[in-house]
Amino acid sequence: MSLNSHQRHAKLLEALRCLPPVMHRRLAHLKEQARRDRGRSDLVWYLLLSSAATLGNADGFDRLFSDRKLADSVCYAALAGLKPAARKKRLLETLKKAGVRYSRRKSAQLAANLQQIEDQGGVELESKHALALNGREPKRNYFLQFAGIGPKYANNVWMDIYDPDFRDCVAVDERLKKVTRELGLVETTDQQAIFSKLAREAKLEMWELDRLLFWFTGYFIAAMRW
Repeated sequence: MSLNSHQRHAKLLEALRCLPPVMHRRLAHLKEQARRDRGRSDLVWYLLLSSAATLGNADGFDRLFSDRKLADSVCYAALAGLKPAARKKRLLETLKKAGVRYSRRKSAQLAANLQQIEDQGGVELESKHALALNGREPKRNYFLQFAGIGPKYANNVWMDIYDPDFRDCVAVDERLKKVTRELGLVETTDQQAIFSKLAREAKLEMWELDRLLFWFTGYFIAAMRW
């Protein structure tokens, strides 16, 4: 017999309250990775590059950063010594090799962003400036100034580094939408409100809930159907 929305919600909540060890380890790993990333002197460039590699297909990020030679070829230090045309060419070639979608458009945007970072004092200064900002809106607006960064990714970059101002929100992507559809909720429903309530009930941060549903979507979908 098919379960109704209330029953599925209850099953999802039960699964979130009884996380297996592998999920606790994943959350700990993501928080530790975020802590290390926040210490990067090239943080702003790394986040812009990561966003470009992820947009359209998250596999692009894995292919780019799992290949040390590819990642090193487009790090800030490697590109800073090149002329603008050479930078754009290097970015395009590297993104294509990594199978990043929309690589031509993204390479142009990234080249413009790198120039903007240089014009504003360099990546180390900009990274310190970004981390020193107070409040969600100034932090979101900081990244909105860059080409290729819209409202969603202006939030996501801060969530990726587990920023204190972004631990009470979720990044509503296709995987999280699968969860709300499984709950029988229409996509026009306030997604943030849905996940805020669920996080409170499960005694999780919204950030933790977001990462769990992203990394273990299939597990939680199955849990709602048992």
